[in-house]
Amino acid sequence: MIGCPRLLSGVLVACLLAVAPARADMVYELAPNAGGGASDNVSATGQHYGDTFTLVGGNARLRYDGLRVTHVLSYGLAYSKYMQKRYPDTLSNSFGWLSTITPSPLWTLSLGANGALARSSGIDVANAGTFVPESVVAGSAHYFTTNATEVLELRPSPRWKYSEALMATYLRYLDSTANAVNNMPAPLPRTLVLSLAARGEREVGRDAFSGEADVADSSTTYEANGAMPRPAGQYLIARLLAGWRHDLSPVWSTSLQAGPAISYQLRPQGTAVLSPAAIASLNYNSVPWFASLTVTQTPAANAYLGAAMVSDSAIARLAVPLTRNERVIASGFGGYLYARIADTNGSLARAYDQLLGGASLTYRFPKVPLSAVASYSVVSQRGGLAPGFAVSSLAYQYVFVSLRSDLVWGKGTPALFGEPGR
Repeated sequence: MIGCPRLLSGVLVACLLAVAPARADMVYELAPNAGGGASDNVSATGQHYGDTFTLVGGNARLRYDGLRVTHVLSYGLAYSKYMQKRYPDTLSNSFGWLSTITPSPLWTLSLGANGALARSSGIDVANAGTFVPESVVAGSAHYFTTNATEVLELRPSPRWKYSEALMATYLRYLDSTANAVNNMPAPLPRTLVLSLAARGEREVGRDAFSGEADVADSSTTYEANGAMPRPAGQYLIARLLAGWRHDLSPVWSTSLQAGPAISYQLRPQGTAVLSPAAIASLNYNSVPWFASLTVTQTPAANAYLGAAMVSDSAIARLAVPLTRNERVIASGFGGYLYARIADTNGSLARAYDQLLGGASLTYRFPKVPLSAVASYSVVSQRGGLAPGFAVSSLAYQYVFVSLRSDLVWGKGTPALFGEPGR
């Protein structure tokens, strides 16, 4: 008992040192943007409704760099206005927090949370170079989503690395139903996903060998309100992956992960589906040059559709500077996604497939932190009629032109409009 006050005092001193102002910098970031475009299907449903739209918004970030900690707070705002009123005007809000704590050279702890209040839409002005395919929910519906993460990493030596990750995600549609599927209103899910992963990796020369195990529990409920019935579901998804990464050169690398996976429906049928899981990629990275080809087959909880899916996908990404001074950069993506769902018989049934692509051209103005971006994107989704789980067919494309500024100031930052950072 005599040692308890000393122990508590030591913990308090360690906490104070972690947030002490010594060697601390505060950095401010602001990225406003504004633009306009047109789409042939702003509603993202089987019935096409074309419209022109404008979008204004931006992101603000506050970063604190301390002796052993880094804290980042962020907030994003976007307002879309549709000129022909064929889709509701949309105001989206997002927030984020990430803290990285390094109590010793061996340990790193990351804690974070983010959330968004938005409306589902066919207009998703994404970065063409980093876009990741996702299922598209037809129609217009307000939703709120949030998640919290915790990642602990241990590096006992330069060759060994261990990590553990815990994540909780919650998605709630504020509307109970969306547009019709086969002339019936479709209920919208409320989904909670909890996941835990553990990974170990050893580097040997140009190679790295890894082992990974992860499990996710996805629970979904519906508030039908006269919509066609869709049973609530709880799924347990587990994967066991062995991995190998090889550096072909300082800029080229390949990676492969493969192993067994299982999707088990806890209720109401209690069926289990075994399937292989694999992730393979070929990457080229020499900033600002970037290229990758990624092929995957893996089960995952889909919070937006409220189900456990097994998805096969192939996607390529590319970013290439077109001028020697790297002021003009072209980027693009293209891919195919085929999604299946476990039916009541314990077999995989087709849910939907999706063909997508896009490209963008970016010009960075000299001497001022301003960029002009022109982008194009297309998505074609063919729905399916899996038992108890119908997905709509839809297609859309859009063009978008915008101006974006990236302002960063604070101690140690580059010059802003010709003045050194303070």
